[in-house]
Amino acid sequence: MSPLDKIKKGILDNDMQQVTEGFELLTGQEVRPKKTTVGDLELLEKETTAEEVVKLSTRSKELDFSTQPREEQTSRRTAKSEKITVGENQFVDDGLEAKDVTTPDVSLTPRKRPPSKTVKVTCHVCEKTSEIPAQLSQGEFYRCDDCIGTK
Repeated sequence: MSPLDKIKKGILDNDMQQVTEGFELLTGQEVRPKKTTVGDLELLEKETTAEEVVKLSTRSKELDFSTQPREEQTSRRTAKSEKITVGENQFVDDGLEAKDVTTPDVSLTPRKRPPSKTVKVTCHVCEKTSEIPAQLSQGEFYRCDDCIGTK
């Protein structure tokens, strides 16, 4: 029996001993299976389903960064709609509150900022001339608002 046949038979029969022997014959390297732990023995003793094995092997909730399907997410986030009854405003200004508070008579603050400077520019696409603030004019190729996203 060839080493590959021995490995194949070991896999089909679920016999790791045959698989390791076949690997050793094929490569010349000795491979030993890891020792079984208490958790592995518990899994072997009772017959477990695939779901139980996955549950036992998953990480804790703190390290689980998986997301939920969209249907579950939206159903949890949707708020219940409730009817609201709106009454009439009951406030009546009788003039008693804040009667002594008045707005001080102060002169307006003068405007010290100089007026903005504009520059005439020509669009290099449609050759339309327009005036824009000087701080927005950069470079030699200006595009007007009409030509920005179209050409």
